[in-house]
Amino acid sequence: MKFEIQTNVKTSVKQRNTIISVFIENISYINCVAELSTIHFRDNRQPIVVSKLLKEFDIELEKFGFIRVRANFLVNYICIKKLENAEKKQLTLINDEIIPVSRRKYYRIRHIIDNLHDHLL
Repeated sequence: MKFEIQTNVKTSVKQRNTIISVFIENISYINCVAELSTIHFRDNRQPIVVSKLLKEFDIELEKFGFIRVRANFLVNYICIKKLENAEKKQLTLINDEIIPVSRRKYYRIRHIIDNLHDHLL
């Protein structure tokens, strides 16, 4: 699987009454509750809440290596440190945050990671 390069690519998001641009290479993961998505950044700056469905982010960012790991989580593959297959399937990100992984999506995620980063597993 080959992804497009993330460098200098932006996505536009609406935060309250303002449209802002975010470099996708700075996004660690996005999680969603109802119709609000929270963008978490690699540099641990304050997350932002935007009105954009996770499905829209998924469609837009999949080609850049963002992986839907659960119904409400989209993770940037370059931020994945390891994938665990313990009692609870989960990802550990490079900043040591833990993201739960859907049992149904685990093997697809493992396949993607195996093809990208043999050293992660």
